[in-house]
Amino acid sequence: MPVKQALVLAAVFVVLFGWVLRMAFRNRLRESHAVLWIGVSLAIPASILLYPVLVKVSGLVGFIAPVNFSFLMAFIALFVICLHFSALSSELERAIKNSAQKIALLEEEVRRLREREEPAESPGGDREPEGGER
Repeated sequence: MPVKQALVLAAVFVVLFGWVLRMAFRNRLRESHAVLWIGVSLAIPASILLYPVLVKVSGLVGFIAPVNFSFLMAFIALFVICLHFSALSSELERAIKNSAQKIALLEEEVRRLREREEPAESPGGDREPEGGER
């Protein structure tokens, strides 16, 4: 790998790795997701250090240029990550829907209990009108 490419990739790694750590320390990224993104960012220095292996594997698979094989691997990795987050999003959507339904049922139950208690609190009908008017 040419030195300029290695230096650019190293700079990109430092920026991305620092960004992930910053987000994790500020609690803007859950620990499990931080581990995932740290792993993804570690692929950058791995590609620098293991470039001869990348060239050999890409040649064995039938790619002429190792960069094409790298793009394919990155695409597959990002596809898997997107699929994981879609499953997580679907699970959270289901949980939110169930919670909203439970809240609606509880609000209805509270409303019924209040209606049942109101006549018992004011026997004789001298209940104060709503809104504080007399």
